[in-house]
Amino acid sequence: MKKFRLSTYIALTISFLVFTSTAIISGVLYFSLEESLTSEFEERVKAEGGEVGQALQNRFDTIKSRLKAVTLDNAIRVTLMLGAQNQLQEHLNRNYGNNQWPHFFIFKKNSKKYFTPSDLHLNPEEILNRRSVNSNEISIVKDDQYGFMLTYSLPIFRQQEQLGTALSIYLFSEDKLFSQFFSNRKNSSAILVDENVAWDLFSGQPITLSNQPKVTAKINPQIIYFNMNAKKVAAVPKNKLPGLFFVTSLDSLNAAKRKVALLVLIPGFGVILLTVIGSLILGKKFGIPLSQVSNLALSIAEGKSDVPVSKNTSNIIEIEQLLSSLHTMFANLQQAQELQRYQELFEGVADIVFIHDISGRIIEVNQIAMIQFGFSRTDFLDIKLTDIVPEKLHGKLQNILLDLSQNGKESFFETEFVVNKGNHIFVECNARKICYQNKEVILNVIRNITDRKQAEDSLMESHRTLRTILDSIKATICVSDLETYRIIFVNQYAKKIFGPNIEGKCCYEVFRNEASPCRHCTNKQLIVPDGQPLDVLIWEGRNPVTKRWYLNHERAIRWLDGRLVRFQISLDINEMKILEKERIQTEARLRKIQKMEMLGTLAGGVAHDLNNILTGIVSYPDLLLMQLPEKSPLKEPILTIKQTGEKAAAIVQDLLTLSRRGVVADEVVNLNEIIHDYLNSPEHKNLISFHKNIHIITNLDSNLLNILGSPVHLSKTIMNLVLNAVEDMSEGGKIMLTTEMQYVDKPIGAYEDVVEGEYVKFSVTDTGHGIPSDYIDRIFEPFFTKKIMGKSGTGLGMAVVWGTVKDHEGYIDINTTEGKGTTFSLYFPITRKEMIKESLSFNIEDYRGKGESILVIDDTKEQREIVNMMFTHLGYKVSAVSSGEEAIEYIKHNSVDLLILDMIMEPGIDGLETYKRIIELHPGQKAVIASGYSETDRVKKAQKLGARQYIKKPYIFKKIAAAVKAELAANDEEPIKIRTLV
Repeated sequence: MKKFRLSTYIALTISFLVFTSTAIISGVLYFSLEESLTSEFEERVKAEGGEVGQALQNRFDTIKSRLKAVTLDNAIRVTLMLGAQNQLQEHLNRNYGNNQWPHFFIFKKNSKKYFTPSDLHLNPEEILNRRSVNSNEISIVKDDQYGFMLTYSLPIFRQQEQLGTALSIYLFSEDKLFSQFFSNRKNSSAILVDENVAWDLFSGQPITLSNQPKVTAKINPQIIYFNMNAKKVAAVPKNKLPGLFFVTSLDSLNAAKRKVALLVLIPGFGVILLTVIGSLILGKKFGIPLSQVSNLALSIAEGKSDVPVSKNTSNIIEIEQLLSSLHTMFANLQQAQELQRYQELFEGVADIVFIHDISGRIIEVNQIAMIQFGFSRTDFLDIKLTDIVPEKLHGKLQNILLDLSQNGKESFFETEFVVNKGNHIFVECNARKICYQNKEVILNVIRNITDRKQAEDSLMESHRTLRTILDSIKATICVSDLETYRIIFVNQYAKKIFGPNIEGKCCYEVFRNEASPCRHCTNKQLIVPDGQPLDVLIWEGRNPVTKRWYLNHERAIRWLDGRLVRFQISLDINEMKILEKERIQTEARLRKIQKMEMLGTLAGGVAHDLNNILTGIVSYPDLLLMQLPEKSPLKEPILTIKQTGEKAAAIVQDLLTLSRRGVVADEVVNLNEIIHDYLNSPEHKNLISFHKNIHIITNLDSNLLNILGSPVHLSKTIMNLVLNAVEDMSEGGKIMLTTEMQYVDKPIGAYEDVVEGEYVKFSVTDTGHGIPSDYIDRIFEPFFTKKIMGKSGTGLGMAVVWGTVKDHEGYIDINTTEGKGTTFSLYFPITRKEMIKESLSFNIEDYRGKGESILVIDDTKEQREIVNMMFTHLGYKVSAVSSGEEAIEYIKHNSVDLLILDMIMEPGIDGLETYKRIIELHPGQKAVIASGYSETDRVKKAQKLGARQYIKKPYIFKKIAAAVKAELAANDEEPIKIRTLV
């Protein structure tokens, strides 16, 4: 006979009974709910079918009433009677047009000619062939082009005379409301059945039917089930239109039935599963205690003495009694073994060991404790911990003991003990709660740390002294690991410069803003190959984070743990470097200025004397020529003398320009116009005629601002630069003339320093041989030329360029590469004055504000004042600050509609960092970015953050006004569209 465990038998019996009852209940419940769902579904189908019938009846009534109104229209009857076809057509277009349903056709009596509104897209020819226009019944007609339609006609009478017929056509496919009814019910449609054929009423598509319903006019409203397109549906017939059915798919009903089945079956399966689990648990409830009792009894029978006895209890009284007896039997044996084990541990530990109760009274100590304290075991058993701890620490000790008694967690703490001679020792305690002799007590393992404590105190005092000294030094002091590059120590000055939390980070990350060790890292230069430190390494460098110069002293030293580290002291010498650089540049500029001024003075004096001499040479030939006969042989020589004198006068004029005397640069001019005038001048055309292999290309900024200048001298400057480029390209090439606006936010160290300001930049670029480096510093000297003197020029052309630029308070830059070409760039200060002949080309009213608030952030006072005046004039409320930090403080206490934000501001944070911090305070803050340079990566990052508009300096009134207007009008919900106004 097969044997079963008690737990298995209990589980099988209970599971069978619950499964049987659950299956019966679930079946009855499912069939009851299924019948209810079917009834509700049929009622809903009948209701929706009734809505369709009512909607169709409403359309029939509309068609009849509107067609009747057409037959009673006096204008139509009169035009038919008079045969006024044009008037009839106009009346139909005016009153029955717009291509709305139903569509109307007017037929003249005894004629197939019809009239309809001209915007009607229907062609009734085929429709008329399917029915008689004299029929006055509503008919459903299927057309291949238009699908299903309703037609209805009525005669048009004048008194007793029939003048014609009015026909109405209604297309199911055009009835959007009716179509919407079915589109909202994806499983419903209307079909038309004609004997063996069926169609969808709106799409006109054929439908396949099986077990086709019999359609008669006497069928009572009811639900009919049949298969349509191989899918079972429920249909409601429309008695007033035989063959018309409202059809609904059974998908929703079937889905509801499946859902009900799941709702019924899932709880049933859950009940069965829970029953099985409960049965197993109940079986184990009986089986496990019995198995445990059996195992313990077997162990006793085998004579084992170290069998662990569980304290688990059971609800069964007999089993509980057996377990209690076994527990009592083994408890005494275990207690004896435990006492012996504790004694061995006490004496084997090298630290002091106390066992004491929760109040601190000592119960047991080891031999080490008696040696350290000089007490006997009897002395220890008569005292508490508070008797050997200084009074100032009693409160702390009592709190620790209380926490141990309540939470039972292991506790580590330091304290002091007083030994028998009154000396104090420092100890480290590890205390935890244990069970000893059937009592809860504290096991306290104590280590003497007096020597370590005294060493630590001494070390801390030395550390504080050294730290105070290092923190008082105004230099960056850093110690970093030579292998990992991790910063071990920095002084307060370094934290002030590079941030408070830099210890533990890599030195190249903090000091160089790099992701990997620096290419010029000096770590390997501080030690010899065998790993020994070298002498101090001294070097200068510019830090990319602070943008300042430092004098660095470095050497490798041994750290406290024995490893080699880099010890570095960096002194800030930035001011010294700036002063040195400025001194060298100033001396160079001074020498160049003195040289040019000396040459200019010399040229001016020579020109003055030459003018006196040339007066006779230039003036007298004209007098002589007027007195000579036409055919005099002296006329040609005298004319030659005159032309030679005029050439000499032109050279003298160049000398006067060089000496910078008499040049008045106060006329408002536009450099683009001067360039155009020169390119169309006879001199330029003559030059190009001799150099046909030279191609002139222009790239002129159409929005160029004006400058104050002398048109004559500016034109001569352009001519000299072009002539210089042409002469450098004997084999041919290209010359590019370029103008653009340039805002210099900080001084540019070019051929000569370009100071901060707004400029018109004019560049001449050639593809010639370039300028040798030895010639760069001499090209503007008078009479200096690398060509043959007298053949290519006088040597004054570039000197005249220099003098003209200086007269216009401008600057010159040169960019040249030997063998590739040269670019001369001239910087002329802009003026916001307008030429008298010009007027504003835009309507200022389009750019006026409505009192919106604007915050201008720019580190240049003049720029802030210009923008303030512009937008105050336009009706905005304008505030201005000079740095990013001031802007953030302003935004903390105020809100503005728009920021006009300069990207480059020194010193302090730049425009991108300012905008990042502002949008943290005011998410979605609108802003217009401004910069004197092209679109840098930081400008693009600011635009991605939300600053859509970007303006290139210097400010042009029309463009910045348009940018502000566009930014304020932008919708925050729209995707960001970045715009740049150059």
